[in-house]
Amino acid sequence: MPADRTEQWEVPLKESARDPDQVRVALTEWLRPRLGAGPLVLTRPEVPRDNGVSNETYLFEARGRRARYALVARVQTDDPL
Repeated sequence: MPADRTEQWEVPLKESARDPDQVRVALTEWLRPRLGAGPLVLTRPEVPRDNGVSNETYLFEARGRRARYALVARVQTDDPL
């Protein structure tokens, strides 16, 4: 193989097939008891353009009575790497 030849690998990034509003509801129910923040409001999760290879990634904000959290959720998929 010639030294100047570079092979290109294409990494298959995940695309989220989940409804962001359903993800928000599920994350709210999961986070509420763990944060102990009382009433908890989550923003609609955003999916980064480069979502990852083996998991789905969601960026969101959670707001409680006295705290605000910038969070990232990594969700295992049914279709692993």
